[in-house]
Amino acid sequence: ENVVHRDLKLGNIVLNQHTRKVTLTNFCLGKHLMNENDLLKDQRGSPAYISPDVLSGKPYLGKPSDMWALGVVLFTMLYGIFPFYDSVPQELFRKIKSVEFTIPGSDGRVSESSNMIIRNLLNANPTQRMTAEQVLDALSCIAATRWSSSSRDNDLQVVPVYVSPTTSQETTNKAEDKSISLQGAIEETSALDLRLNSSSVYLPIISSQKEFIRPKKKKSHQGFSFPICHINEDAQPLTQSDIQSLRHILPSTSHQ
Repeated sequence: ENVVHRDLKLGNIVLNQHTRKVTLTNFCLGKHLMNENDLLKDQRGSPAYISPDVLSGKPYLGKPSDMWALGVVLFTMLYGIFPFYDSVPQELFRKIKSVEFTIPGSDGRVSESSNMIIRNLLNANPTQRMTAEQVLDALSCIAATRWSSSSRDNDLQVVPVYVSPTTSQETTNKAEDKSISLQGAIEETSALDLRLNSSSVYLPIISSQKEFIRPKKKKSHQGFSFPICHINEDAQPLTQSDIQSLRHILPSTSHQ
C-alpha cells in the first residue's frame, strides 16, 4: 500500500515463464508514502521513462508518475521502440514535457483498445491518467475479447485432409467389397438359420430308439470283453432280438 517505485522500466520487470508471474525488482529509488496524496520533490528515474511531472521541477504525486512509466513500458513492449527518444537529453526531456509521441500505424496486431490505454497513461495531466486498477480492468477485457475471437477463428480454420482421386476410388471399392462380403455373410447366416429352424420342426422331443454309446473295448477279468450300453430312457423289457444278440454272454443254463 502506498509504495511508489519511481524507476519503473523493462529492466526492472522479471517474467517467470513457468508460472507466468511478473515481479518488479530494484526498489532502490522506491518510497513508502504515509498517504497516497503525499507530494514528492526530488527528481528520480530513468531518462526514457521519466514523467513530465518529475521534469517540471515542482512537487508531484508518486503514483501517477509510476503510471506514466507504465505507459512507456506498454508502448515499448507492443511496438519495440520508445515513445520518446533522442540522443540529446535536453531534446528528449522537451519531447516528454510536450508529450510529443506518435503511435505507429496499426497492422492489426495491436488493438485500438490497447492504444487507448497508452494514450490514457501518457497523459500530460497526472490527475487524468489511468490508475493501476483501471489498467488491470481494461487489459482483462482486452485479453478476454482476443481469447474469444481467437477461439472463433480457430473453429473456422478447420481444413479437411486432401484425398487424391485414386485413393478415394480405392477406398470406395474396398468399402463396397466389404459391404458385399458382409451382405453375403448375412445371407448365408440367414439361410443357415432358416434350415436349422426348418429341420428342428421334425426333431422328436424324446427319441423312440435306444441310443448306445460304445466305449473302447477293455479286456474283462473272464478273458473276454463286451459292450457297455448307456440308455437315455427308462428301462424296457428285452425284445427277442436283444436276447438273441446277447445269448453268448448268458449262463449256459439259459441255452436249455
